[in-house]
Amino acid sequence: MLIERENLCVALFENAPEAVAVADLDRRIVAINPAFTKMFGYTIDEVRGRQTELLYADSSDFHKTGSERFHRDAEAQSSPYEIDYRAKDGTIISGETVGSIVTDAEGNAIGFIGFIRDVSERKKVFEELEKARSEAENANHSKSLFLTNMGHEIRTPMNGVLGMASALSGTKLDDNQRQMLSVITKSGNDLLTLLNDLLDLSKVEAGAIRIEPTYFNLADLAFQVEQLHAQRALEKGIELKVDIEPATSGCWNADPMRIRQVLHNLMSNAIKFTKLGSVDLRVTSDDDMLIFTVKDTGVGIAESDYDVIFELFRQAGDRQFTPASGAGLGLSISRRLARLMGGDLTVKSEVGQGSEFTLTVKAEKMERLGGGEQPVSNVISNNFRTGSPKAQKPLKVLVAEDNVTNQMVLEALLKSTKVEYEIVENGRKCLDRLSEERFDAILMDIKMPVMDGVEATLKIRADERRQNKRRLPIVALTANAMAHQIEKYAAAGMDGCIAKPYRVDDLVEALHQAIDAANAGEPIPSSDWLKRQAAG
Repeated sequence: MLIERENLCVALFENAPEAVAVADLDRRIVAINPAFTKMFGYTIDEVRGRQTELLYADSSDFHKTGSERFHRDAEAQSSPYEIDYRAKDGTIISGETVGSIVTDAEGNAIGFIGFIRDVSERKKVFEELEKARSEAENANHSKSLFLTNMGHEIRTPMNGVLGMASALSGTKLDDNQRQMLSVITKSGNDLLTLLNDLLDLSKVEAGAIRIEPTYFNLADLAFQVEQLHAQRALEKGIELKVDIEPATSGCWNADPMRIRQVLHNLMSNAIKFTKLGSVDLRVTSDDDMLIFTVKDTGVGIAESDYDVIFELFRQAGDRQFTPASGAGLGLSISRRLARLMGGDLTVKSEVGQGSEFTLTVKAEKMERLGGGEQPVSNVISNNFRTGSPKAQKPLKVLVAEDNVTNQMVLEALLKSTKVEYEIVENGRKCLDRLSEERFDAILMDIKMPVMDGVEATLKIRADERRQNKRRLPIVALTANAMAHQIEKYAAAGMDGCIAKPYRVDDLVEALHQAIDAANAGEPIPSSDWLKRQAAG
């Protein structure tokens, strides 16, 4: 029986597909199998009595494996580990190794045995995959950087177009001129929506979209959505209805900016593809899930197109080729945002009978809205159109903006208010004017030559601390208004932010918020209205 066991062990040793080496306690090789010779190129005569250090590509690995892996009690067996070996011809072999201590009949350690599997090819494939992944990530990063930079470059001239259109709308125009202005404004807003969609797509693909839960009043959010689309529905003769289930009304904790973004897309589509009838938004809840249902009486969608409409650059049927259809990004991005918020976006529809989109969002119901917070819809103030009630003289604002077009836009917008203003072209000149004259607030561009807006703000806040001055309200003017960028502006000491392109109401609202916050000694780095501007 003993002889049979020995014969079995020899057969296993000789025919094992892995390289096997046996060494004594001093790690001198005493036996190898044929697979070892095939892998390393050594015969038993060439390695017998030599230390296993001979086999290691790096001698430090020999000492490491000796001290950490094999010097254990007689029952020990190492876990598989990967290490580089060197064959007789100098070839480097990546080997997956398992080692164990060999004992005699009394259980005393008498040597080691190691099993080595050549994983060089597997490692090569893995390294190639890692390289490809790294290159893909770099390419995606470059794409995101390109889109971000292009977003800034496009927003700047768009600010000129939409800003001047906003200023022009406040002047005396005949019906024909007002209609032409409406086309300019709508086209500009459509282009801005496409730009925002492209930037959001880039962020989603890069995993850079952050869901930022905050407390919000559901009725206020629904009111904002209704107000945003009411005029368009009225123009088309469509009935627009918003209904909130009584048990669902109140304060919730979720990301209101992203919810509004998705609802805006759904409502826009519903109105766009509905010629007669109505568009309804109903809000309900189920435990910790908010449910928004947008139902229309429009053209409808074939069941075969249910999945297609959520694909990038795709729309139902041939509608992607019609002028009113858009780029086919909104629903794809909306579904991704819904899933990031712990919910989903689904559709039920029938051609000719209308569509029903359901957005679900994971949210936490709060008993009441704390902190004296008021509806966003009631925040906008016209104080600066008529003069602040707290002051007998007009508000005096210093504007730091280097772009000539943006300067003209700001002048046109501010002229429609009772605000007195002065424009300088960089942060350095802003500091110089502050040392010479007193201002009530600053509208600060971010990207400027000589000294940018962030550096200027840091210096202003440092000077206020040093001289114990009152906090001067500072509002950022920027085309870069992503969440992490807004946090950077807030960290520098800015009290608010307006994303280009902006309108006169944006300026009024931002100044109102910033001055109230500064008077209270509480900067507002990330209020809900500010995030709404960042969402476009």
